[in-house]
Amino acid sequence: MLRLLLFIVLLLAPEMSDGASATLTPPCESPPIPAYAPAGRPPATDVWSASELTRSAWQATPCLHWGASRTKLAAALAGEFPFAGSVDDLAARLAHISALERTADRLVVSTENVTPIRIGILSAFDPGAMQSVIFLDKRGPGTWGYYQTIRAAEGASAIALGSNASYVNRLAALYRYTVGIPTDQEPPAAR
Repeated sequence: MLRLLLFIVLLLAPEMSDGASATLTPPCESPPIPAYAPAGRPPATDVWSASELTRSAWQATPCLHWGASRTKLAAALAGEFPFAGSVDDLAARLAHISALERTADRLVVSTENVTPIRIGILSAFDPGAMQSVIFLDKRGPGTWGYYQTIRAAEGASAIALGSNASYVNRLAALYRYTVGIPTDQEPPAAR
């Protein structure tokens, strides 16, 4: 019984993050945090808990369109990748997304769950409680920047906040797909 209780506590307890030193900053009006990792290197990632975001007085920038609801957890991933195609070619990889904004050198994709996300019979996220924004920016000839952030907002249950690695691996999976890296080529981004 004690082992089962310990397992449940470990499963539900949020992990410690090293994100306390800098706060989530998407590439809207200033350089992003985390910064873009150079092409050919694994993308940079970070995760922030609600207490870290509150301690730094962080507010979601308007370009995220996340509104004023409380953020319980946020994660971000940033990397550069070689790509000779156009922004339309990148947009084609991200088809069927709920909202798109684009110019010749920038694509912004925003998603939000519209139905509950369940784990078995438990609700992990109420509608609107999981939101994500991807920024694809042309960084130079043949080089693009990829920045994605995801958050668990009000309506995310404790079971959804138990593993920072889960959020980082979600970000890494879509990054790998978007930039053309086989998803089974590399180990998980976080364990």
